[in-house]
Amino acid sequence: MSKKCKRLDYARKMPPLRHSVPGKVFDWKDSEVMRWLSTEPHIADYFFHLVYSSGAIVYDPELQVWKGADA
Repeated sequence: MSKKCKRLDYARKMPPLRHSVPGKVFDWKDSEVMRWLSTEPHIADYFFHLVYSSGAIVYDPELQVWKGADA
């Protein structure tokens, strides 16, 4: 099993959560699922590496910050 798959396995332990609030227009800020996923270190680490390895973000050693590749 690849390292990527092992990190995603942590999502298999997610408790029952709502992704949208019944009767309301969907808003990402209200998603219990996204809140839970974003606070799980292994999943957040996987997402960071996914975005980094795609080239969408880069590290600027001079400023010592991460930024969008086109910023």
